[in-house]
Amino acid sequence: MRAVNFTFWDRLVLAPMELAIAAKVALSVFGVLFLINLFAQRLFGVEDFFAYIASILIGAVIAPALLPVIPGRAFAFKGWLLGAIGTASIVWIFGWFNSPYLLLGIGYMLVLPAHAAFLTMNFTGASTYTSPSGVLREMRIALSPIILATALGIILLLVKAFTG
Repeated sequence: MRAVNFTFWDRLVLAPMELAIAAKVALSVFGVLFLINLFAQRLFGVEDFFAYIASILIGAVIAPALLPVIPGRAFAFKGWLLGAIGTASIVWIFGWFNSPYLLLGIGYMLVLPAHAAFLTMNFTGASTYTSPSGVLREMRIALSPIILATALGIILLLVKAFTG
């Protein structure tokens, strides 16, 4: 496998498959957000939609396409790094680091990079860079922090949604 070329275009060709998988989950997430919006004080809107879609694009397209140039070895770390940069940019642009939205900003800084990391980690099985044992090892190491960050972030987002 070390002799196989895995160019930028080869990695980009796999993006539609990753996006299709992410789209199925996104429909469920949007359904849940719709139900939460029926009772929430702070409604999830276009900015929230944009932030979520950005994490999907970062984790399923951008990070896999740029794998060789992103620092680090683990795919989950590479996805988390780009996700954190992208999320920090979005949170800053929408002003969610300011006082009334700080809980929202922190929640998204936990959830969205973890989401991007998970999507990028899914790419390990499709690449020529990893072995089956390497994939299992990375999943064993990365899955717990991803779940923890996602759970904490969701709790903060729900608190913000129901307290205004």
